[in-house]
Amino acid sequence: MKTARNLLIFAFIGLQVFQYVGDDSFNCHNYAWESSRRWLDDPTPFIEAAEEVAPEDANRIVYFEDGKPIHSGLYLGNGWVKSKWGSNPIIIHPTYLSSYGTNVKFYLL
Repeated sequence: MKTARNLLIFAFIGLQVFQYVGDDSFNCHNYAWESSRRWLDDPTPFIEAAEEVAPEDANRIVYFEDGKPIHSGLYLGNGWVKSKWGSNPIIIHPTYLSSYGTNVKFYLL
């Protein structure tokens, strides 16, 4: 799966902005919810503490697969997300242009 995500990053490089060199010390959930340098496997407590809102009111976004959160990001508005892709860079990308699918919910923290 990591290889597929790496390929996706390079395939869409024209629509994305890389902001950080890849780093295994933290992941997307930690970046979006805590902003510290550690790996956070389950962001559920943060999601439950946040309010689910319409996209125009959101500052966080979560991608789900089979009802489980698989990716978190900072929602910048107007369809743009800033998120860390696993051990890959922090990337600014369109909401629905990622390897994490299109099943998303928007939150206000």
